[in-house]
Amino acid sequence: LLGIMTDFPQVLIITPYRAENEGRKKLFLERTKESVLAQSFRNFHWFVVDDESPIPAQDALKNIGDSRVEVFRRKRKPGDISTASNGINEGLRVLFQDSRFSDTPYVSALHSDDMYTKDGIKLKVDAMNKNPEAGFVYTKQQIQNLAGGFSYIKFVKRGETDPRRLRKLVWISGFPYMSMLYRKGFIEDVNSQLQYSEKHEFGIWDPLIRFGEDREMALQCINAAQDCDWKIISLPYVTATYTTHDNSITGTTDRKSRRTDNERIVRRHYNRFTRNEKAEMIIKDVFCYKRYIRWLPDTIKTPLKYVRSVIMYHMQKNQFV
Repeated sequence: LLGIMTDFPQVLIITPYRAENEGRKKLFLERTKESVLAQSFRNFHWFVVDDESPIPAQDALKNIGDSRVEVFRRKRKPGDISTASNGINEGLRVLFQDSRFSDTPYVSALHSDDMYTKDGIKLKVDAMNKNPEAGFVYTKQQIQNLAGGFSYIKFVKRGETDPRRLRKLVWISGFPYMSMLYRKGFIEDVNSQLQYSEKHEFGIWDPLIRFGEDREMALQCINAAQDCDWKIISLPYVTATYTTHDNSITGTTDRKSRRTDNERIVRRHYNRFTRNEKAEMIIKDVFCYKRYIRWLPDTIKTPLKYVRSVIMYHMQKNQFV
């Protein structure tokens, strides 16, 4: 596939974009551009959705001279909350309605402050071509914090592909969202499964969730894979870099909005778990994450860890009811 260019792109890469200042545009979108154009897999189309940004995406992408790059300036609507969700959903609308992509089999989403590794797309396309029954593939993902200067690898334990166990792991520890590559037919099934009234005609991102929209989307994909008998693939490679910084959604969303978004996700997905899984997630939330208990004195912390270990033991023995 590397050297074969067909009449249609094999992969549509969708990047939602909105920048409030010049520095953000230069620092993030330009390096995202470099990572996309450096891909060893060449048969793609990069669709950048400019969410009426004060600093237009075209400023960073002009003079590229590459027909595979396209900028679409979306008109924001009153009440729009999430640039990421609205931008990616707009890209999915183009995937299904634009005749240029009628035979495009795969789609990927890349935020305007994130990056792909050089072989990131190639590795995932090869895996999907070998597994036609697969709905999506995910890999390891590097997390890079610009403010603190640290980075680490985000991965799912054992490269889990069973929907039931994967759903629990996503809920507890998150998911390498930027590493995902989806099959077009799978996106259709995910969209058809969505139950909320505000859903996009073609998209699978909830436009009313600003914080945690990636997690909610991943849970919807896992549900659809289980309900519609799609296979999930996991690869042991790092194919994407997810960037956190002071201007990211994580850093700029207030606590009240976070709580509202999390409650929306909980109401939608919590009943998919068994009683034992719910109990395990609550236990890990309360007793496992250091950020919740680090301020407690050892006289309290130690008993909590002991209680957690006892409960976990009985749950593993299926004795927790």
